[in-house]
Amino acid sequence: TNRSQIFLYPNPTTGILNIAGEDIVDIMVSDIRGKPVCIEEINRTNGQIDFRGYPKAVYIIKVVTEKGIQVNKIIVE
Repeated sequence: TNRSQIFLYPNPTTGILNIAGEDIVDIMVSDIRGKPVCIEEINRTNGQIDFRGYPKAVYIIKVVTEKGIQVNKIIVE
């Protein structure tokens, strides 16, 4: 397969979400209805999103890589 494997953990999370994978170009977060969520702490270099201080909910994480787009549901508890 030529798709990048992206792993998001822990899921559910209580704060820091780790994103492991290769060739990550961009990371976007939206709510369950698709409305973009502005998260200050998206560290694209070490692949972490800091959800501390954000509402407990289900979020959609769209990870854009050089090989395509992977969409994942993340539960913030």
